[in-house]
Order: sequence, then C-alpha cells, then structure tokens
Amino acid sequence: MSKNSGGFIILGLISIAGLGLGGYTFFVTQIFVIPEETGPNIVGIWDALEADYTHYPYITPTNWLFKLSANSYINPEYVSVNNSYTRITLVKQGWYRIQLSVLLESVDAPFNIYRLGLLKNGTIIFNFDYVQSFSSTNPYKRNVNAEGYVLSDGNDYIEISGYSSGDIFIPYTSLQESNQLVIEFVS
Repeated sequence: MSKNSGGFIILGLISIAGLGLGGYTFFVTQIFVIPEETGPNIVGIWDALEADYTHYPYITPTNWLFKLSANSYINPEYVSVNNSYTRITLVKQGWYRIQLSVLLESVDAPFNIYRLGLLKNGTIIFNFDYVQSFSSTNPYKRNVNAEGYVLSDGNDYIEISGYSSGDIFIPYTSLQESNQLVIEFVS
C-alpha cells in the first residue's frame, strides 16, 4: 500500500468519525439497504386473445380490438373487464405494467404498416409493436412480446388495438398458448 492510499483511508475514517452517528446512519442506509419487495402484484391474466370487430370504430379486419378470453386470474380491487371483454378498467389509482405476448398471422402484404397499440380512454398512448413490410412474401407469423406502463387515476380504461394500413392480420388462435395478457399493479 502506498503512502497516498493509507492517507486516504485514514482521512475517510476520520471523516466518518467526525460525522458521528448521523454519518454512520447515512452510510448504512445508503449502501446496505435491502429491498422489502415481496414480488409483483399481478392483478389480471388472460391466456387467450382474439380479434373483435364489434366496437366502433374498431369494426374491420384491418382495425380491431383484442378480445380477452380464457381469464385465469383477475383481482377486482384493481381491474374490471367489460365491453364484451375488450375493455379493462383500471380501478385503483397508480401505475400498471401491461405485458402482451401474442402470435400474429398473415403479416405479409407489401407496403403495409402493422401496429398493436395500447389505448387509454380511447387514445393510443404507445405501440406494443410497429412493423412495415416492403415486399410481398408468403404469409408469415410475427411473435410480439412487449410491455408498457400506464398511469391510472382510478377511472381510466385501456384497450389493445390491432391496425393495418390495408392488409388483414389477426392473432393466431390455433396456438393460444402463445397469446397472453398480464396486468401488474406497480405502485
């Protein structure tokens, strides 16, 4: 150890000692904090998703809403589902994490835009996925795994939309184990 290293160590100890109990408390709470997190607060899980064309203006095979099927868990203190299983009301005020996993089929037409958007109170606030195809290919499937955060005032609702600039595409329902929506209350 060099002279300078030893001097800095001694100076550091003197500084902490000079701060007394307050310095010790700051040192311990700022460096050795152990989070008391018990895990995520999952408030809703849907294990199957379909395209729904029954709610204006989402009434075409190029502009539709996700219909939530096969609900495996819901906590009514945080979320409720209505509008034929396309609309989720975020009942409790705070931040929610929305996680979407979906396998789409027929994303294939040339020069088309495909988008999966999260709507809050009818307005898109972000896209889970956005892709533009530039050449004609065989119909193919696109796997989307994405998440986003939404702040709710306790009266907000969310919906997930599928949009194409001209080509029909839908969730691949023959393999529903690839499709899931999970909602978690964060804070």
